[in-house]
Amino acid sequence: MGGKEPLSVHDCFAIFEQPRLHQRHIDNDASLASARSYVDLYLPEAKFTMLDLRHMTFKGPEGLKQFYDYARSVFPIHKWFHTEGNLRNRRGRR
Repeated sequence: MGGKEPLSVHDCFAIFEQPRLHQRHIDNDASLASARSYVDLYLPEAKFTMLDLRHMTFKGPEGLKQFYDYARSVFPIHKWFHTEGNLRNRRGRR
């Protein structure tokens, strides 16, 4: 890893867990409590960029709440849900 210390098992798990939590929280209902739990997944200085028909960047807790509300208003999330597939590490081991 370029002379750096390898990641601990805890760090690897935390990295794997973040997208899963993001998906799980996006799939929740549109309540304010769900939006707050989504926003709490990220650091206060977090920035989220969306590239669809528009290019929009949402920053900080207020921005992430706007993103959450935007996604729920544009996409039929109540009809969709996320799933997780199998993962492989970069070296091809399973």
